[in-house]
Amino acid sequence: MELSDFTGTLKQMTPANVHAVARSHAEHHSSAADEIEATRAVVHIDTVLRKHARTRDAAHAAFAATRAVASAAEAGDILLPDPEVTQVARAAALIARGLVAGREADPDVRWLLLEWSTLFAPA
Repeated sequence: MELSDFTGTLKQMTPANVHAVARSHAEHHSSAADEIEATRAVVHIDTVLRKHARTRDAAHAAFAATRAVASAAEAGDILLPDPEVTQVARAAALIARGLVAGREADPDVRWLLLEWSTLFAPA
């Protein structure tokens, strides 16, 4: 998946999409093992970004993803701040960082995208 495709889809999210991803995120992070896997993915993405000097690009991508989620929520009349929107925006930022990291982070991005199955078909 390309970063532009990911961000473009985020901009089109409906309130129902935001709620569905938030519920899926909660289910996907319901155990200690899930949290360990999520942490492993984030650490690996960070390592790859540093290795290839892409941390600045990743920060810009994370910001764009966060703004896309917030803009979609506002367009759907969700009053901000909203805990579900915050959760979904943070998850989107992590995926955007992984997409910037590239192929080395593909397994991490695929794992993080599991909770987004309502918007993105599994690869």
